[in-house]
Amino acid sequence: MKTFALCLLLVFAVLPAEAAADNHDVDDALLLQLEILGEAREPTVDGIEIVSADLVADIYGELDFRSVWSDAERVERWLGIIDEARDDGFDAADFHYDAIRKIRAELQSGNAITPNRRAEIDLIVTDSLIRLAYSEAFGKINPYELDPRWNYRRENRTDSAAEALANLLRAASPGEELQQYMVRPQSYKALRANYVAYRDIVANGGWPEVPAGKTIRPGDADPRVPVGVGSFDSHHS
Repeated sequence: MKTFALCLLLVFAVLPAEAAADNHDVDDALLLQLEILGEAREPTVDGIEIVSADLVADIYGELDFRSVWSDAERVERWLGIIDEARDDGFDAADFHYDAIRKIRAELQSGNAITPNRRAEIDLIVTDSLIRLAYSEAFGKINPYELDPRWNYRRENRTDSAAEALANLLRAASPGEELQQYMVRPQSYKALRANYVAYRDIVANGGWPEVPAGKTIRPGDADPRVPVGVGSFDSHHS
């Protein structure tokens, strides 16, 4: 079966431009890609690791195995969501940012894209969404590894992961729909704002270094005082 799937995949890779525009061909190529991923020991698409072949297959099963990332504007909006995730402390590289930028350019080019390549595009961007959705919901660090006394548990949703993620993908803008799921308390928003402020300070070269010297006490006159005060004011202004 795997050999048959690979042969068909090669056929889709060389179909003419007219066939490449046919959504049915893209959906068929997507189904074949999912079959191959399911049999792979380490599932990858175009050299990019897929977090869970089973989960991806279940998501597309919910979507009747239809392509959901064929539109350049939709991919553009998703890139914007990854950009915003940097403000939560995430690394955009964890969500295939560079690969998706190339995908955006590919879709915007107007050049013919084979069904096989469109299937690859779909799987790569969907895997990005899975990774970001999980990170936004549960973070990147296991809190029990930081403190074994951690006693806060997030409530699980009643719907399955595949169903929830498929619902995101059905939306006009999956990224904006994801943000609606992520209800943030005011304390988190304040922490996020301070993180962004400190990150910007580092990006701009950091605070001026206060020269070494004797301890400065209240009421002391010291040429180093304006340096320290200026750094404080620049952060709290």
